[in-house]
Amino acid sequence: MLVETLCPGEMSVISCGGNLREWASVRRNVQPARDVDVESIIQRVRDTRRKVVADVTSRTGPRSSFHIEAIPVLGPSGETHGVQVWVGEPDAVVLPPVSSPASPGISRRCRSPKRSKHR
Repeated sequence: MLVETLCPGEMSVISCGGNLREWASVRRNVQPARDVDVESIIQRVRDTRRKVVADVTSRTGPRSSFHIEAIPVLGPSGETHGVQVWVGEPDAVVLPPVSSPASPGISRRCRSPKRSKHR
């Protein structure tokens, strides 16, 4: 999944499996379990501009383990415009990252409650 991180404190899924999404929730679309905090991993990648790899275990419901890889997508200025996130089983094959440094899907501007989300 590709998560847009242009606005500090806001993030939205804008692509899943190569298909564009309209501002989908990170919690509903990326978070594998209620107690697995994927948003903080994405925020760490946004702030550091470095890849994060984590193996986490959910403690709610049936105990499940997940492998998470989060890779920064840098814009021309070197800032993190987005984060590609992969979540799966610990022994699953991780899909390759996006190929371009600035994905075409991350060309949108920050959303504002007063402005159209398509600006």
